[in-house]
Amino acid sequence: MLAPVEYYYPETRIEKTFLDKLLALGYFRTANYMLRTRVMLYNSELYNLFHIRYHLNTYQFPKSLRKLYNKNIKHFYHKISPFVNTKEKEFLFSKHQVRFKGSNTSSLHKYLFDCENFSLFNTYQVEIFDKSTNQLVAYSIFDIGTNSLASILGIFDSRYEAFSLGLYSMILEVQYGKEQNFNYYYPGYIADKPSPFNYKTRLGKRPEYYNWFDDAWYALDDIEKESKVWDYYNSQLAIAEDWLKTNNIPYIKTRNPYYYNDYYYAGNMSLSSIEQLLILDFSIPETYFIVEYNPTKNCIIIASIEPNILNEDEALSINDLLQNNIWKTLMLYKHPIYFAENAKDIKLILTALKKNKTNKHE
Repeated sequence: MLAPVEYYYPETRIEKTFLDKLLALGYFRTANYMLRTRVMLYNSELYNLFHIRYHLNTYQFPKSLRKLYNKNIKHFYHKISPFVNTKEKEFLFSKHQVRFKGSNTSSLHKYLFDCENFSLFNTYQVEIFDKSTNQLVAYSIFDIGTNSLASILGIFDSRYEAFSLGLYSMILEVQYGKEQNFNYYYPGYIADKPSPFNYKTRLGKRPEYYNWFDDAWYALDDIEKESKVWDYYNSQLAIAEDWLKTNNIPYIKTRNPYYYNDYYYAGNMSLSSIEQLLILDFSIPETYFIVEYNPTKNCIIIASIEPNILNEDEALSINDLLQNNIWKTLMLYKHPIYFAENAKDIKLILTALKKNKTNKHE
């Protein structure tokens, strides 16, 4: 399954050896669960994502990072210990959050534990203090397995931005991992184009990346040449577009910013594709037909969808639901769903569906 996002919800505490396995399968932690993110819609921009790792037993700090370390060690001291939340950390977190457009996490506690009051992970912290004031000016949080470290979060006081404390905290995590004889360091994911996520590659050249198509790790030489999940989605949707054009069926391409709901809330039947082809010649009120490549089923499907609205008496037009071809509300699949293998299937299914819906509304 090449879903854009895939969740794993642990029911009990994650043992260190099991964390190693999950990380090796391309998962990373957010809150109290794990997920694999292949495609992300972030600030209206689509990204192909690659989860990366570094081999600590062969890793050597680049010259630029050694220089940063030698500079910062004169001004700061640090402590590494099991994670404990404090008011100081929460304050820095709240100040740091304004740097990230679209972030709505209200607290560090919520970021790490969601709605729980405990952690399912073996979580550690790097605390960085200004030598002149003994004030906490940055910290990072990471989980440890038996042979792996997974970086979770880095926070710093913006007044110290010139010291690159976010990167510096990662240096300290890597240094700790090497000293403790861990094998792998997992900093998270990067994107296939310039993004807020790609700072992680500053740790050094040629990390390994997890290939979503064959579930294996490879050296990341040139990200532009790697196979990308979103490109695969597009190639499949282009086939569906050709089928519609062959049959002279008018459509528009729509985008669904709520695609993750179907994977986050299992079984809720919300629209799971990021982009769809909305058929335009269906004139039945509040009945919308789409053709899409469905990542979960790995095929092209035809489905009717409806808005997820609380007030069933509220009549909504297509203009109420779409803005600039982007769905403004959560859309739900209606049964049944039809599978299409060629242009002939598309025509036959849509003709039958339209006739059936028209008869019901006459």
